[in-house]
Amino acid sequence: MPSSARTLIPYKRAQPKAVRLAVEPDQVSVSDSERWIACATVMTSIGWSIPSPSQPVLPIRGWPTSLSLLDEERWKGWLPARLIDDIGYIYVMNRQRRTFFVYLLIFLVSFTIFYRHGGNPATSVGVGTRIIDHRMICPQAPILPPRNAPQLKKNLDRFESARYRNISAESLGEAVRIKTVSYDDMGPPGNDSRWDVFEDFEEFLRQTFNTVHETLKLEHINGHGLMYTWPGSDWSLKPILLMAHQDVVRVAENTKDQWLHAPFGGHYDGFGVWGRGAGDCKNNLMGIMEAITALIQGGFKPRRTVLLSFGFDEEIGGSYGAAHLAAHIEQVHGKDSIEFILDEGGLGLQEQYGSLFALPAIAEKGYVDMQIVVETPGGHSSIPPPHTAIGLLSELIRTIEENPPDKELFLDTESPYYETLRCMARFGYSMESTLRDSILSGEPEKLERVARGLAGQDRKNRFLMQTSQAIDILQGGNKVNALPERAETIVNYRIAVHSRVSDIQDHLIEFLAPKAKSLDLEFYAFGAKIGKRRFGRIGPRAGKVNLEALNPLEPAPISSTGSRTWAVLQGTIKHVWRHPGPDGETITVAPSLMTGNTDTLHYWNVSKNIYRFTPSRASGRKGIHTVNERMSMDDHIDGLKFYHELIRNADEASF
Repeated sequence: MPSSARTLIPYKRAQPKAVRLAVEPDQVSVSDSERWIACATVMTSIGWSIPSPSQPVLPIRGWPTSLSLLDEERWKGWLPARLIDDIGYIYVMNRQRRTFFVYLLIFLVSFTIFYRHGGNPATSVGVGTRIIDHRMICPQAPILPPRNAPQLKKNLDRFESARYRNISAESLGEAVRIKTVSYDDMGPPGNDSRWDVFEDFEEFLRQTFNTVHETLKLEHINGHGLMYTWPGSDWSLKPILLMAHQDVVRVAENTKDQWLHAPFGGHYDGFGVWGRGAGDCKNNLMGIMEAITALIQGGFKPRRTVLLSFGFDEEIGGSYGAAHLAAHIEQVHGKDSIEFILDEGGLGLQEQYGSLFALPAIAEKGYVDMQIVVETPGGHSSIPPPHTAIGLLSELIRTIEENPPDKELFLDTESPYYETLRCMARFGYSMESTLRDSILSGEPEKLERVARGLAGQDRKNRFLMQTSQAIDILQGGNKVNALPERAETIVNYRIAVHSRVSDIQDHLIEFLAPKAKSLDLEFYAFGAKIGKRRFGRIGPRAGKVNLEALNPLEPAPISSTGSRTWAVLQGTIKHVWRHPGPDGETITVAPSLMTGNTDTLHYWNVSKNIYRFTPSRASGRKGIHTVNERMSMDDHIDGLKFYHELIRNADEASF
């Protein structure tokens, strides 16, 4: 097959729409069969292969005379209507072969010019020499409006009213005004008075959502974890679990004057609510509670049990909140007992390559903090050794930064990020054709070029394909005239989905052991002594270095995008965010990968379907973990509509 051959991949968005031959041979007229055979011949003559490579390719000479060719599945592929119409017309109206080939040549030149320079990129995509069924690339569920209880549709209109918007904004603002900050050094609930503010937040929820508290069962888990249960009428159905967290990150004192509105003021400027937690993630928590209030008031009674789990220390790892909530759910309901879990996260809604995408995350990178401690003899700084503990540690840090764990970018067909790119290749109208072809090819050499290009465009892209490494904490010394006896650093790693914690450990030993030896340091790593004392060495060592892994977490299991639960999530998103494109299409829902971690890291045992999605446009949430955090009320209203409709659709679904 010539290297310039291209594969035709029609898309659902394509105009004019593709046609398919789906009739039996005895139903095909002579005109139809002649047109179809002509198209098939043209297809093979210009280098497009047939769907089944084991079937023979039609020769350019000698027209087939038997309609039995139409029995084969290979003749039931997709071709653009314009190709069928034009070629078929030429063949039928010009039965002289010489005339036919003249017209054929003219047509192919014209079609090639159109395809390469003026065609819709979503209509035809060349990928090697294969015909690929476009439906297998980022399949999309249909729009899924709930069927039952049509009276509940009135809630969606009510959410859009100015009166409701103002009430909702005031409630979110009040939630922001309660300073539920979690600090890295907080002790267990009951032993640290800084947790007491969460009692105020719970009382606020009770007063604001009294209907929810009258209908749902509330359990307190480890003090401030809030576990709500809305029992369904059919206990044979697995429950669904909606999550959010009550806590927020601190506001640095030296940044307060950079805020346009007070960081805990909950100010509503008519467009959005400002303040810490407005977008991470009291908006999610309030949206869930508002949606359930509206459903209860509308008379909705679930068949499927709905669980709500609101942790209180997500920003510091969730060990007091989410870990205990997840253990409680597993104890009460059992392992793998939850149909699906939806938490904050993902990449929200974004414009990419000229199209709107919703990007729920189906996986998270792993995590580990590597603590490196150097200990040396102390003394007066007037008689220093060649390197103090700080200097020795600096040498080790330099070695670490010169040898990152992933020097190469990793993008293969098993990666969640590759699935994101495939969706964008199929549905992104403005994606450049070469990039589109390379992504859809799945060929390692082409994907390597894609990875390099994307990484060069944005560091965020790079670390979707690579383990990140960051020197975040450095401590040592406490007096200017005393040699430091201890110096330490903590290196944070976010582990790529293709890697493991043990890979990071092995990597550090590989590069730090010889460096420690050259610095005359005893080397201990992860509970074991590495290396031996140099032969002939006399006298004490310069010191010792110890490596320890803190908070290790493997990359999260990848949730399925081929399940009914994913289809319900897709269909609900498409229903809430109807976004007509040039061909009548709606928003595209694509899986994504998170570089950070959410409370879901504690819930792996209770469900295999874990999705992370903050239901708002990326442009509607600003200042997360920094100054001027704010949440657009347009997006907040869309979010509570999403929760409202997702609960209904999950209740009607048969998983």
